[in-house]
Amino acid sequence: MSAHDFQPHQEEDLVPSGTLVRTSVVSVLVGAIGVFAAALIVIVATGNIVPHVAGPGGTRPAPREIDEIEQTQIWKTARGIDLRDAQRAELERWGWANREHHIARIPIDDAMNIVVEQEAKRR
Repeated sequence: MSAHDFQPHQEEDLVPSGTLVRTSVVSVLVGAIGVFAAALIVIVATGNIVPHVAGPGGTRPAPREIDEIEQTQIWKTARGIDLRDAQRAELERWGWANREHHIARIPIDDAMNIVVEQEAKRR
């Protein structure tokens, strides 16, 4: 038989379903065993499946700089809107900044108009 007489043969494209099923079952079992082992480690270490080590009533409360961060969903709070409204009200009200030194607080729009008028008079 010469090299020119060789005919290549293509095998059929078959997926070995038995091997695929066995591999899938083993993968799921290994994952389940891993989850069980992790839960067992947490239970042994803390005595509870859900450790209560952080949060308001936990044994390790959050640091102060994190405690002041708003952590509620945006649609359940209006803190930012309330803060903006309070700041806007502060800019729009009359009052004393320092009564002893006769320093008054006036609305920001009025203050800007006064500055513009004073600049116009200087020219």
